[in-house]
Amino acid sequence: MPGLPVRLVRRDRELIKLDCTDYMIQINRGLKLVSVPFTAERFAGDVNMVSTSIRLNVVLQDDNCAEISSDETKAISSMDFSASEMDISAPGIRRWMYSESPDAGGGVKRADLDGTKITIIAKSSVLGASKTLTITLKDASGTHEGINFSDHSQDTDDMTLYMRSGNGSNPTIAAVETVPDSDNLAAYLKGFINANTNFAACITATVEATSRNTGTDKGLLRLTQVFTGAWKEDSPTFELQGTIEASESSILPNITPWYGGGVQSCFSAGDKVQNLIGCVVNNHIFGGLGAIGGADKTKSHLPILGSGEYVVGDDKGAAADYIIGLQLPYNSFTGVTAGDQARDSPQSYNAKNFIYATGYNEKDKGAVANTLDASHDFQVTNKYTGIRGTVTAAEFKYLAGSSVYEGSITFQPIDMIVGI
Repeated sequence: MPGLPVRLVRRDRELIKLDCTDYMIQINRGLKLVSVPFTAERFAGDVNMVSTSIRLNVVLQDDNCAEISSDETKAISSMDFSASEMDISAPGIRRWMYSESPDAGGGVKRADLDGTKITIIAKSSVLGASKTLTITLKDASGTHEGINFSDHSQDTDDMTLYMRSGNGSNPTIAAVETVPDSDNLAAYLKGFINANTNFAACITATVEATSRNTGTDKGLLRLTQVFTGAWKEDSPTFELQGTIEASESSILPNITPWYGGGVQSCFSAGDKVQNLIGCVVNNHIFGGLGAIGGADKTKSHLPILGSGEYVVGDDKGAAADYIIGLQLPYNSFTGVTAGDQARDSPQSYNAKNFIYATGYNEKDKGAVANTLDASHDFQVTNKYTGIRGTVTAAEFKYLAGSSVYEGSITFQPIDMIVGI
């Protein structure tokens, strides 16, 4: 029984994969309409108030356990230098680097990072042993400590990096500029993490673009464990040694601690129904997710509340299975060769996820702006990776003697959810 593969995203980043037979997206614009007497004309006031819901009709059937890999996956975490963490005392802060938002962001320059300590608790063996890795940043020139590019046997678990110095070759690493952007800082840390053999034995660093980056910039540092298996340590951590001069705050970048890993489970159709019931029938969120008040890529001149995830408690608690997003794929010709190839070769489609590009004065909201592939990890801070929101209704139908359940799930797109 084939269906469209859709994914509900839980707060712990685990995915609920469903086979969707059909779906309906409902969008209503809340215009205030007034009929004009005598002329039969109509007058409306439009303040861009929208209500919307997505109704998914799905089938749930037994997994073929023989086809499900028993291999463990690897846990991942990230540090997004293009965005600030949520700070109740400074709700208007959105971006973190001074060069990317000097009037409204965290206002971070290289001097503000002097003495910063980054701590990463990594998995160091298949048996689950841990290793603590640290990086200390200095706003000075000098010889980096804890890493030796000519003799990596001298590498250690603790690096001190002099940000005004990079590395000339093998690999080439550009120094941190006086007023860096998120791309500069993420690439700098990636270079040294991957070059240090002690770090590279436990983690691999990559960089990714976020919705706040422009051009080819990639301001998110992604860390992936070398060893497979679940890893839920509350790291990485980022510790400033003082306040940020421009914003007079100690706001940190947006950090996502380790999540994922483990072995994919094999479920019956009934198991899948029970898992969904558990997510919807009793759940809570102590804090908030998402943001409202402005577009990610433009200066909206509106106060922005929220900047991602600021939930009290960890991802292992009772709210770990709270649904926070939907990845609903569709076929797109964007990113493929225009003309005859796209017209005559359906296999040239690119799979994208539908997005809701909300926010005041947001211009990048159509198909051309939707550049990420459907397989991209969902990020609550990046509205181009899927649709933020949660499930508000679920119905299931079962016929006696059958091994298949039919279901209807209502997903409510929501840019910011708060709860207690």
